[in-house]
Amino acid sequence: MTKPTPSGGPWLDGDDVSNLSPAITAPVATSSLLFLVSANNGIPFIRDPRSGWANLRNVANSSGGYVQNITIGQLTTTTMAGPQIVRVTARTSAGIFKTDCRIDVKPIPTSGAIPVPSAGISGCTAWTTLPVTG
Repeated sequence: MTKPTPSGGPWLDGDDVSNLSPAITAPVATSSLLFLVSANNGIPFIRDPRSGWANLRNVANSSGGYVQNITIGQLTTTTMAGPQIVRVTARTSAGIFKTDCRIDVKPIPTSGAIPVPSAGISGCTAWTTLPVTG
């Protein structure tokens, strides 16, 4: 896997995901983790601090388009008990797309296909078009 480099991409964004249980953040004793995304030469990456950089083209429905912009944000913040999810939003010439990555079970895998989240498995939902209104 090619790792993102500062000179290689136009975008880098991060989100400090909070309200995490110690079981999720282990071995680090904290209630938050900093997740990063990068559009490295148009390729979308996510960095799970527990495992490293993962290529988001390995998520189902990736069209392989050149990513011009990318951002990340936490969707769940209310309790430690519910699923903890980050949303990655990416813009390509074909439109704006999103994937929701569940991070509360295991770290996001850094090689091979990234699975769809299910019981006991962390992963990312298939890329879908984000509706644009207005």
